[in-house]
Amino acid sequence: MPSTHLRPTPRTSLRGSGVLRATSLAFVSLLAACAVTDASDDATSQSSAVVVPPNTGPEVSANYAVSQDSFLNPERGFHGNIQLGQDPAFIRQGGHSLARLYIRLDDYRTQEIPSSLLSSIQSTFDGARAAGIKIIPRFTYNFPTTWPNGEQDASRTQVLAHITQLTPVLSKNADVISVMQTGFVGNWGEWHSSTNGLDKDTAAQQAIVSGLLAALPASRSIQIRYPDTITSLFGDPLTPAEAYGGSGKSRTGLQNDCFLAGSDDMGTYGRTNAGVGASAEAGKAFIAQIGQFTPIGGETCAVSAPRSNCDTATTELKQMHYSYLNEDFHDGVNASWKSGGCFDDITQKLGYRFSLKTASHSATAAAGGAMAFKATVSNTGYASPYNPRSAYVVLSGNGNRRVIRIDSDPRRWAPSAETSIDASVVIPADLAPGKYSVALSLPDADTRLEARSEYSIRFANTGVWDAASGDNKLSTQVTITP
Repeated sequence: MPSTHLRPTPRTSLRGSGVLRATSLAFVSLLAACAVTDASDDATSQSSAVVVPPNTGPEVSANYAVSQDSFLNPERGFHGNIQLGQDPAFIRQGGHSLARLYIRLDDYRTQEIPSSLLSSIQSTFDGARAAGIKIIPRFTYNFPTTWPNGEQDASRTQVLAHITQLTPVLSKNADVISVMQTGFVGNWGEWHSSTNGLDKDTAAQQAIVSGLLAALPASRSIQIRYPDTITSLFGDPLTPAEAYGGSGKSRTGLQNDCFLAGSDDMGTYGRTNAGVGASAEAGKAFIAQIGQFTPIGGETCAVSAPRSNCDTATTELKQMHYSYLNEDFHDGVNASWKSGGCFDDITQKLGYRFSLKTASHSATAAAGGAMAFKATVSNTGYASPYNPRSAYVVLSGNGNRRVIRIDSDPRRWAPSAETSIDASVVIPADLAPGKYSVALSLPDADTRLEARSEYSIRFANTGVWDAASGDNKLSTQVTITP
């Protein structure tokens, strides 16, 4: 449980180029009033972050114990697998927040997708939303039962026509799409063995990738099977300045479907048709860079000891910032991780794993004024969240629940690091005087899901998670004065 205490805080100068130094108390009150959405009692409201001078009097602080428990969090972890027509409820019941969905287009290689299939896709997305999970969709024209024999895929023209047909259903359901694998090309939609030559046609690949990026809102990313395909389309690796900017480059990660299978992950690395094909190590360095800001995931496909054993697995999952893996495949690799003692550790560290170390805030704050708020968050996961998500301070009490955005982007809470949050929390001008409990909340960015606790991020601390609200309770209180 967190320990709290009250201590005086000396007056300090305000820091940061964005700090607003109010010239009068009336001006501060006006700013706060303009930032707040009107709300009656027993309602939830959100106000955007407006920086005003915080109360610099005494503060309440707390330290937090780290939990070693495994639990679900959105858009990360081992995923399950579903098919069209299945009720996705079993995915979350089985301990997963993600499911990969293969959508077979074998019968439509030369014709449009029928409305019945589009309706089935919509129903599956509806089921995912009801179940509290997200989907990783992949479209494919074949599913070969033998290797290396291939099966037919579709022409570039037909693929683009199908993407156009699918755009409405993909756009409408982007809230429950965690990330989309590019698919369509070659065996299993893995961008090799294309009977139409699309795996060797850069212009076709560019058109397909551009079509998929356009089919999804800018908040969603895609994944490409091979690192050298990413470089052939986008050039140098993504930089921190380019990250989250909305470009195609900033929205493209890796789907590695043969993680740890041999020295080159069974041809994932070391290909020769683009810049990172020179060596496996060059390809891994490229993915390690872009994996800081884009979704990295996939599956293992063969036992390749000792490379596929725990030591290399945990090293490369961390190095390349994996957010998810397929729990159903490969059984032999997963069994080796269980016998080797790293499976539970991987389960916890895929994607992000946030825990609070400390938090402090003003002991009192005036309605229409501001509350100083600080926190230190540790990320012991392999990656950071890859979809947009804001952080909020939540004040609850006296029949009110007010949700106030703070200026901190959880996508920038880097793995294997601690992040310091230093915010000025605008207090709603109409908030009734009294004591309010304080919490941190990281809800889904989509309005359809923001009130669903299954889609909010839970911190790895004991005694902070409120499953009903999706808040991480700080076990502290602030007194609001008139």
